[in-house]
Formats: sequence, C-alpha cells, structure tokens
Amino acid sequence: DVYKRQALSGVQNTMAQDEEESLEEVVVTGSYINNGNENQSVPVDVLDRDEFENQGSPAIEEIVQNMPAISGTVNRSEQYTSGGTITGTKNVNIRGMGIFRTLVLLNGKRSMSIQASTNQGESGVDIGNFPNIALQRIELLKNGGSTVYGSQAVAGVFNYITRDKFEGFEMRVSHAAIDNSDGDDEAAFIVGVGDDSYNWVTSFESVSYTHLT
Repeated sequence: DVYKRQALSGVQNTMAQDEEESLEEVVVTGSYINNGNENQSVPVDVLDRDEFENQGSPAIEEIVQNMPAISGTVNRSEQYTSGGTITGTKNVNIRGMGIFRTLVLLNGKRSMSIQASTNQGESGVDIGNFPNIALQRIELLKNGGSTVYGSQAVAGVFNYITRDKFEGFEMRVSHAAIDNSDGDDEAAFIVGVGDDSYNWVTSFESVSYTHLT
C-alpha cells in the first residue's frame, strides 16, 4: 500500500509538471476580486506618430479636430461661441464640456494654463506651444478621470508624449500655397543625442498661418 501511494503521488507530480510546462496563456473572464475605481479599465485611444505622418503631418489643431471625441479648438470650430481673449490659441475640449474640464498633460505631467480666457472665464492649455515635430504619440482618455487626476479631468485627459529617446537630426520645411493668401509656412527641427545612461533632445518649430490678401 505504501508503494502504491508513492507511485500514485509520483504520477500526479509528473502530470502537474507536464501541465505547467504546456500552459502558455491564462484568460480570466471574471473575478470576485474587488478593484478600486482608479484601477478599472478605461477607454484610452493611442495615436502614434506614424498615423500622423501617413496623413501628411497635419498641424496640431487639425489632429485635434479629426478626433471624434474632441469638439475642436477655440481658433477653429468654437471661435464664435467661446471667443474672449483666448481666440487664436489651440486647446482641447473633450465632448464639448469645456476646455477647463479637460486635463492636458505633457509626458504625463500637468501643463500650465494660459492667462487668456473664454467668454465664460475659462482658461486652458495652449497645445500650439508643443512642437509638432517632437510628437511621438497622443494618449486620449475619453471618460472622466477625476478619480485619479482631480476636477480638471472631469471630461477626460489629453496626454502629449514627446520623442524623448530620439537620436540624430531631423528638419522639416514646408509651404502650403492657398489662393488669395500668403499661404502657410512651417520650419522645424529636432536634434538628440544619448546612450544607455542619458538622452538629450531639443526641438524647435515656427509656423506662419494664412493671411488673406
């Protein structure tokens, strides 16, 4: 009996080892483990630089306007309703809830709002100050993120990620000819050096918009 029990135990151990070796993936479809609201799954859209380049490297206000969850920027679709001294800047307004209710991050860190304000007295972050040539990707949280980020993220979060690991030199110069206008001009460059212990990246961008003649 002792021998049989030992033999049976050895077979069970061998089967368990075989199962462990052949197991490649575990899919959890449900769980009784309670999670806090800050750990719940949230709808985050990630837009990479490759997608923008395939669209012809559009300006930041054009990128924002083409996102369905964003109403637009004050200098475009909202200039007649928001107005105020903020007109002409480039802001993010998720689901039309107001630029003050959308939190704008630069590499995961909060950005300062500008002093100008809308007719409603709201101020936001001018994303036009972020050089487009340095853009790596945009992470867009389309649901309210106030549980994690505070009241500024009632509408959602716009996270602008830069190319902080870039190495080398890149320059872009462009001109868009528009009838009855001076056209649009853009000049930008980015330079970076680094190794396994550090990275140093600098970028510059100058954009001149259309002036009707």
